[in-house]
Amino acid sequence: MENKLKISVTGLSLFNECKLCFWLRHKKGLKRPGVPVATIANGLDRVIKEYMNRYRPQLPPFLKGKIPGKLIDELPKSLTFEHNGMILKGKLDECIILENGHHAALDHKTKGFGVKEVHSSYQLQMDGYTYLLQQNGHKTGNVAFLAYYIPDFGELHQGIPFKLDVRKLTVNPDRIPKLLDEIKELLDGEMPKASKDCNFCKFVDRRNLKI
Repeated sequence: MENKLKISVTGLSLFNECKLCFWLRHKKGLKRPGVPVATIANGLDRVIKEYMNRYRPQLPPFLKGKIPGKLIDELPKSLTFEHNGMILKGKLDECIILENGHHAALDHKTKGFGVKEVHSSYQLQMDGYTYLLQQNGHKTGNVAFLAYYIPDFGELHQGIPFKLDVRKLTVNPDRIPKLLDEIKELLDGEMPKASKDCNFCKFVDRRNLKI
């Protein structure tokens, strides 16, 4: 397993964004340039997970009435599954046991403003988590959840208030093995062309890649 390609669920979206960037990342170890990232999202995520654990397996008060069911007794630290010589891996933010006994992934997202529509990368992420749950022996349906935490107006001296917007998604885990097959075909082939919309790989000097 150690020598096999490992791809994270969150990394699948790069394949859809730009085949060349994905190929360079996994064939040549060339990552997209990093940018400074605010740590507030990581801090909030840590606080939310600690809060959830205090109520496990019951739903915490802020989720009651928004999601049916309860929290899983023990959240898996990580999920993996091998397909076509590749290891797909993922780490759930949370897992809900619905009233019908199905397990559904829940992911925490921070947002500066109201949510108009779910980003396609989030949809793919939840498809991937559902697929991993299935392949690791969890009974699932076609449902997953996104919980958006959005700063709200209020008396800041009493603490910064947040609005919670929970979105129920219809997921399609069957697309994941097909996507992994496409990834395998890409990585076994020649260097692909850059995406027309990609602002990263178009600046790569192919002559220096020594292909």
